[in-house]
Amino acid sequence: MRLVPRPLSAALAGAALLLAGCGSDLSASEAAAVGDTTISRTQVEEPVRDALNHLDRLDGLGAEERAAIVDPLQRQILSLLIQATVIEQLAEERGIEIDPGLVEELFQADVEASGSEDALADALAQQQLSLGLYRDVLLPVQRLVERLREQVADDIEPSEARQARHILVETETEAEDVLAELDAGADFGELAEERSTDPGSAARGGDLGPAQRGAYVGPFDEAVWGANIGEIVGPVETQFGFHVLEVTDEVTITVDDLSEQERRDRVTQLLNQLLEESFSEAEVTVSERFGVWDPVAAEVRPGDEVGSSR
Repeated sequence: MRLVPRPLSAALAGAALLLAGCGSDLSASEAAAVGDTTISRTQVEEPVRDALNHLDRLDGLGAEERAAIVDPLQRQILSLLIQATVIEQLAEERGIEIDPGLVEELFQADVEASGSEDALADALAQQQLSLGLYRDVLLPVQRLVERLREQVADDIEPSEARQARHILVETETEAEDVLAELDAGADFGELAEERSTDPGSAARGGDLGPAQRGAYVGPFDEAVWGANIGEIVGPVETQFGFHVLEVTDEVTITVDDLSEQERRDRVTQLLNQLLEESFSEAEVTVSERFGVWDPVAAEVRPGDEVGSSR
């Protein structure tokens, strides 16, 4: 079964919560707007009702339990609809279209795998989703995300990387001793094998291999990218200890240089950045009846969580 994953809000944790997503410019029949595209209350309430009815049939929801589910479920559904609209707008901007026939094939494959539409609806209800929402919104958006991934993969540009080696010791005094030995003519690689406490690189003479900017912890990364090729730098303090380092080379990494796993990781990183930027920059207005749009988490939250009345 294919479900759109929850956006990666953790990557933007700590950013300021923008409250521009709560407004009164919507009509009574509208739940939210994304730019010029409106989301009606019916679009929210129908999948909520369908999901609750299936849950009631499966688990026998009591009146209190049903009432407790309604508001958070409405926010969840509205969040998905807003996310889907943002992704649809992004795909349109990038010239991406999907084949409705393929989406229908994917849906029928899920029906067949589940045994029937009722069985699929029951499975979706356990995730508090409705069959119609899955077929008409989530599946098409999932396909759009896959197309965005394919497009991003084609857009990967060459990147600069630096190859460094280091000697890690526990104290600043030890690092100063290492620097003195290097000044006196000691071989860096041999000294790394003898003195470095980094088990991953010591056996390779301290060599860390090529790495792009941002690959290391802050102070070490700054030292690597601030040094001249062949310059001995240190002591550099990190949470791991004190480093003496040397940048031995600077190279350009192309897509062809990446392993399959590295390529997948790079594409995922770029896709996440693209989606995070789109969710953060989208002009979203949410009816106060439902809550407040949080562009950091890309979800609708209760108004009282951020000091707003609902």
